[in-house]
Amino acid sequence: MTMSTGPATLGIARPVGLRTTQGSLGRIRRINPLFPVLRSGPTVVSGACLRSNFLAVNGCFRGLPQKQFPSSNPARPECQLVGVFSREWCPSFAEILQRLGRESAWVVHGTTGDGRSVDEVSLMGSTRVCKSGTMEDIVDEEVRPRDFDMKHAEVADLQGGDATTNAAILEAILDGRETGPKRDMVLLNAGAALACCGLADDIGEGIELSRQVIDDGSALDRLRALQSIAT
Repeated sequence: MTMSTGPATLGIARPVGLRTTQGSLGRIRRINPLFPVLRSGPTVVSGACLRSNFLAVNGCFRGLPQKQFPSSNPARPECQLVGVFSREWCPSFAEILQRLGRESAWVVHGTTGDGRSVDEVSLMGSTRVCKSGTMEDIVDEEVRPRDFDMKHAEVADLQGGDATTNAAILEAILDGRETGPKRDMVLLNAGAALACCGLADDIGEGIELSRQVIDDGSALDRLRALQSIAT
């Protein structure tokens, strides 16, 4: 369940490499080497689509959730958070990423209130999180929105629309106009990513750091900088 939009809708050339010079590509990578990773799918706001922006604001190059087999990430990141569609896949993927040499790897599978699957940390129900790494054993745990003082959301609360509508939602989250469940979904997933890559001690601290990045305008500044270079 992801957000249907794309870089071009946000004013970012797609593919960037075909519309920019080598110099501008270098500047784009310094701004954020992974953003935006926006996937097509059902029009429900995805927290995953903004995780890399928060990581780049904090100077951290990391992998993002993906539907493909985890070894398909060409960046070979030191840390990686992967969302999977089946709860049963979590420990297996965590072990695979561990064997691939990830220093820190989190594999998540969320649910909605009526039991549907979400390939990210869910604001609509519980989430299984399997953590692994080259120097640690696999840890299997369950988290819920209430663990982080967040309100449970229904699928309808996160409903998006077409690509243009969803791009507007993303900008509203980054510029502070959107303060409801859609923002919370982004904060929750960004917080998990920051914890995975060691920029926060846990998801709760990551959520607070992500909230600061939005509130002080850093996240929006990165989007604007990328737009100015890529268009």
